[in-house]
Amino acid sequence: MAKVKMLNISGKKVGDYEVPEKILELEPNEQAIHDAVVARLAVRRSGTASTKTRSEVNKSHQKMYRQKGTGRARAGTAGSPIRVGGGVAFGPKPRKYSMKISKKAKCCALKSAIVQKFKSDDVVIVDELKIPGHKTSEVIKFLQRIKAGNSSLIVLTKIGDEVKLAVRNLSRVNVSVPAGLNTYDVLYYKKLVVGEDALKEIIAMF
Repeated sequence: MAKVKMLNISGKKVGDYEVPEKILELEPNEQAIHDAVVARLAVRRSGTASTKTRSEVNKSHQKMYRQKGTGRARAGTAGSPIRVGGGVAFGPKPRKYSMKISKKAKCCALKSAIVQKFKSDDVVIVDELKIPGHKTSEVIKFLQRIKAGNSSLIVLTKIGDEVKLAVRNLSRVNVSVPAGLNTYDVLYYKKLVVGEDALKEIIAMF
């Protein structure tokens, strides 16, 4: 068992939490992490980019001038991609960018990302989190006291309205439940601030 210090809301040490060795000894799977992050970002793409082909532009389909005798290149329609105002050759059309990734690969990637956080000492364990008056300033002070910086993902078993209201104005702070964790969010935020009960659920994933 590896011991990680547990803090209270004031940033003071209240004890040690024993993290199983099997978690810290796990070798992160870089390929699984890469695939999970790419798939997550691909889903966010709107895929609405669209251009008109030569058959869709509002141009005459009549031959522009005779084939021979003008001294110019042989031109067909004004909608040709090589002409100004013509269609676009091989341009984008609306499509879905979503990628399929197996549940096993997703789980492996998430475990690998969490292990990386433990190995880089970027996991902060707190016994409980109560935000008085659901104020954003209180969250900022709390993160400063536990030395979590300004980029943190707070993981709790139950997210109350006071926590949601307190962090909604912070662009680099977010909250999640253990079941809602994903590889991208774990890596995106610098620190992983985990409640004691939530950590038990995370360890159960392994």
